[in-house]
Formats: sequence, structure tokens, C-alpha cells
Amino acid sequence: MSARPDGLTSALSSSKQTSLALKATWTRSALTTVATVIGQAPGFFVPLAVARVLGATSATDAFFFAFALVSFVLNSLAGATQNAFVPVLVYLERARARSLTAVVQSLSLIVTTLSILALVQASRLGHVASPAMLIALLPFALCAALASVWTGALYAGRSYVVAAATPAIRGLGVLLMLVAFRGSSGVNVLLWGYSIAELLRLAILWAYAHPPRFTWRIPRGIAADVVSFLRGGGAQAVGSALVALMPVVDRSYAATLGSGSVSLIDYADRVCQAPVGLLMSGFLVVSLAQWSHDTASGDSIAVLRTRVFWNSVLLFTISLVPVGVLIVFRHSVTEMLFGRSHISPEDIGRLADTIGGFLLGIPILLAGLTYARAFLVLRRNDWLLKVSIVQLAGKIALSAVLMPRLGLPGLALSTAVVYAFASLAHLVRLHTMAETTGAK
Repeated sequence: MSARPDGLTSALSSSKQTSLALKATWTRSALTTVATVIGQAPGFFVPLAVARVLGATSATDAFFFAFALVSFVLNSLAGATQNAFVPVLVYLERARARSLTAVVQSLSLIVTTLSILALVQASRLGHVASPAMLIALLPFALCAALASVWTGALYAGRSYVVAAATPAIRGLGVLLMLVAFRGSSGVNVLLWGYSIAELLRLAILWAYAHPPRFTWRIPRGIAADVVSFLRGGGAQAVGSALVALMPVVDRSYAATLGSGSVSLIDYADRVCQAPVGLLMSGFLVVSLAQWSHDTASGDSIAVLRTRVFWNSVLLFTISLVPVGVLIVFRHSVTEMLFGRSHISPEDIGRLADTIGGFLLGIPILLAGLTYARAFLVLRRNDWLLKVSIVQLAGKIALSAVLMPRLGLPGLALSTAVVYAFASLAHLVRLHTMAETTGAK
């Protein structure tokens, strides 16, 4: 029997490696997804319970606007403390990784506190949101910021299950508070629920992550590691901040449409993000850590490109049918979910069309999130920052055009369009990237 040509042998070997890598990623993803379902499922019921108990009023508008601003801060930090943190940690031995974690967790508390206080001051000057509501959310924000750091450390160590399951505590805490007080305390029940539950979640993460002590100085020997994290994490934090501003833009525009509109778009956004979290959280967590380890071990950009392409195709394909069905039957589904809430039939109709607008962007969002992971692995946060700038500018411009014509559904549609742009930009860039333009 004649020997196979070297090119054919190499191609077969590469194909086999890709297949094995996909299988390993999806096996770990499956386990993490089970934990993620446990972690995210209670959160799906939170907007339904809030709508049923509190409805859509000026009071809920005030809470959701303040919560969107706090989430903007937390999501910005999460971009650094998880997305940029994990690829750096996997390159470090245990002692250096713990020293870097000590610095990052301390910085996260300082930045979170200063950011919330800045928002409070801005709200007092510009009447952007309730200063009292923002201050009341500060304990929740501090706990969530630390939880983000410790979750990133667990991900880097491939301890996925606990980190993925603990968000259930937040959702369960809010649901239990709503059941216990049944709206007698108004939106205060949401403040108590989020803060107490996040503190309990933090305690559990502390028990599993065994984090180092806080430090307010940079230990000797890790200055280069801190610089590496800040270089990537800073760009990622800014990019995450720009993307995290998109929900704030939605709520700012919605506030001009009358009482209850901010609550309605918040409900629609949360309902649509729930399936994305259930489908993607396990995969995103595992893929970032796994691909970072593989790249650190010497895998080329070509290998990463192949893995990203097939994973994104799979996620896009499997999401098309269920998303299409939900869009077609959006009014029936919304009536089933919110029909027994304190929301008028007219607003139920607006809510259904807004949910439909958000759903349009989900398949392309799933593919885009997969490609964004590749740039995090390569530590090309500069590229992610550029895309984020264009996304935010496009979101503001499209919202200004579509909202006057379509109302709340126009805001949702503008989000779907900018998701499509970002996904296409990531795809083109990764597939035209040379081997020498990888990790920095």
C-alpha cells in the first residue's frame, strides 16, 4: 500500500484535532450548561414576577433605570475581570495568579465605588436617575463586582460548575422577596432581594474560590502581569462599557414614551436575554478558558479560526427554528407570560412586538459572541474596542430614527441591527487575520 501524501496526512490530522477539540469543548460546555440552566432559570422568572406584583409604573421605571446604570458599571468591569482576566491567568503559575487576583479584586471595589458615586453626582446634576436608588444599590454592586473577579478566577482554573450555578441565588432571592412581601413595600423589595441574595452568592464563591487577601499595593514580581492585565483589561473594560451603554440608551429613549415604557423594554430585554444565557453561558465560559489554554500551548490562529467557524455555524443554525417560532407566535407567548400581570392589554401588545424585535437579533448574536471569544483569546481587545465604538454610535443613530416611527419595537430592532454589524465585522476580521497579528 502506498503512503499517503504528506499534505493529505496533515489535513487528516488537522481535521481529527479539530473534531476532538470541538468534542472536548462541547462536552465541558454540556456540563457547564446544565449548571448554567440551574443558575439562570430563576432569573427568567424575575421579570414575570415583578410585572405580576408591581406592574409597569413610574416607580418600576425609576428602579429599572437605576439598575441599568449600575449594570452598566458592573458589565464594564466584568469585561475586564472575566473576559480579559481569564486569558492572562492561564499563562501564570499559581503564586503569580493569586497575587494578580489580589490586586484585581481590590481595584474592582475601588472602581465600582467611585463609578457609582460619580453616577449619583451626575444624577443630582442632570436628573438622570434617582440618587437615592443608586446609593441603595451600592451594596449589591460591590458584592457583584467581587463575585465577577472570583468567578473569573474559577473559570481560569476550569472550575466551571459552581461559578455557573451560583447566579441562581440572585434570582431566587428576588423571587422569595416578592412572594414574601407581595408588593407591600414597592420597589424596595427588589433592592433588598438583589442585595441580600448577592451577598449570599459572594459567600459561596468565597468558600470555593479561596481568594487571596486584599492588597492595596502591587506585590513585587507581578508588575508585568498587572501591566498585561491593565493593557488588555482596560481596553476590554472600555469596550464592554460602550456595549453596556446600549441598554441605557434604550431606557433613556423609552423614558420619553410615557410612564411604564422603561419597565416594558426592561421586561422584553430580560425575557430575550434569558434563552441567550441558557444557550451560551456554558459554551462561552468553557470556550474562552479552553481556547486560551490551547493557544497558550501553541495552537495557531488557523486552528482557532476553524474551531470558531464551526461552533458559530452550529449555534446560528440550531437557534433559527426556535427563534422563528417565537417571533411568529410572539403575541400568544407574551400573553401567556404576562397576561396575569398588572399591565394593560395595549401595553401587552407593545411588549410582544418589542420582544419580537429583540428576538430577530439572537441567531446572529450567538454567532458574533463566538467570534468575539476568539479575539479575547488572542488578546486583541483593541479590535473589540473599535467594534464597540461603532456599535454604540450605530445604536444611538438607529434608535433616533426608528423609535419615532415604531416606538419601543424600534429600539429593539436597532439593537438587532447593531448585533448583526458586530458579528459580520468579527467574522471578516478573523478570517483575514494573518498568523503574525495574534496575541499581543
